[in-house]
Amino acid sequence: MKKLGLVYLGILLAFCVVYTVWIQFPKIQDPRRLQEVEVSAQEHFVEIQTVAKDPERNGYLSQTFLPYWGRKGVERKENAPIKKILEDWNGYSTSSTREFVDHSSLAKNSSYQAALSKFETVAPELEAAMRKPVFAAPDQELSFNSPVMNFISVRSSAQAMVGYAEARAAQGKILEAASATVAVMEFGKAVETQTTLINEMVGVAVQSIGFDGYVGLLGPESKLSAAQWKALAGRLTDALPVEQELATTMGSEMVGFQKSVAMLKTGKFPDLNSAWWRLPGFLSREARIYSNLMLTIDSDLRDGGTVQMPSYLANPSTSDYLTGKVGNLALVVLPNYVRADAEIRFNRTKIAGAATATAVLAFRAENRRLPKNLDEIRAAGIPIPHSEVLKEVEAVYALSGTKATLSLPFDGTAIGNPTSQDFAYGPREWFGIQNDTILFRF
Repeated sequence: MKKLGLVYLGILLAFCVVYTVWIQFPKIQDPRRLQEVEVSAQEHFVEIQTVAKDPERNGYLSQTFLPYWGRKGVERKENAPIKKILEDWNGYSTSSTREFVDHSSLAKNSSYQAALSKFETVAPELEAAMRKPVFAAPDQELSFNSPVMNFISVRSSAQAMVGYAEARAAQGKILEAASATVAVMEFGKAVETQTTLINEMVGVAVQSIGFDGYVGLLGPESKLSAAQWKALAGRLTDALPVEQELATTMGSEMVGFQKSVAMLKTGKFPDLNSAWWRLPGFLSREARIYSNLMLTIDSDLRDGGTVQMPSYLANPSTSDYLTGKVGNLALVVLPNYVRADAEIRFNRTKIAGAATATAVLAFRAENRRLPKNLDEIRAAGIPIPHSEVLKEVEAVYALSGTKATLSLPFDGTAIGNPTSQDFAYGPREWFGIQNDTILFRF
């Protein structure tokens, strides 16, 4: 019996030795790079939070809309009057209903008029909030445990504003319609430049809503002056999403993950408790695995390439778990960065296209002819995306007689190869998407 006990003790000691060695691996692949990424993310977060308390610069603090898009348990009020105003008006927004709304035919409809009248009372404040450079909750922590703004309300606000643009366009107020849709794209950029992937993707969705409204309601036939087209081109150029924005977001996600792991260690997430996580060093090992995976993706992205998720993540083997190539937490929290990257790139291409197309129309309005090339627009002092941006999105402008086209290719494989049929307003004479190419015609 004594010998059997010694055998069990020996096995236990051997297991402890193996576990002690195993739990120390993998090591962080690039500690210096990890520190750089996390420091940069923290600085970005602090920069945003510094401005977040300023109502003059932070659209989130709009007094009327804060109870609608605010954080649950902090600013949000479920029965806020603004909620019904937007819900009623969104019944007349093409973006919200996903069916074309004919505002002209509804002009004498009493329910439509009531919804429009109420929205008109809040539209100026909403547009002003959307045009502010920051949209962030103040006194926020960079942690997965922090309460978040109501992203559904953020998206609904964008849809309502585009519906308002539709109404203004039907009334012949094209400049007001254009300004409202551009405000939505400006709003999307402010939402994007925050700290988490969900902010990023909601911001992309908001910009897409504004873009659809802009190209759906405006075009070469729109009666705007050269100065008005120029102003729109400048705003659209400024609304262009920041380059390498996903890399910045990933850094913030890494910091948030590390803070959340620290909370797990102290039992602050009782609903996520696991016997494995109580093993000495286990959570720290999981955190290193996650960091290594993120650093690999981050490296590919910052080198100018597209995101490539390691193939073994789709079907990891036992060996992958044992050697620390993958971990349980990493598999749970790692999103599909391939699709996210493709969506972000497609959105950046669309906004660059809208800004450039508007610059072309500004040049035509000022000179009564189409430009020979995009450099001629720049030489005329008309706002247009930087030449490096146009090179990045592979924009091609081609003049043929009195007509011209602007084409911008994109890789639509990861996002379902969108076409004009996916466009809220249907095919337009001046705009279309086919064969993974955005096309503007003049």
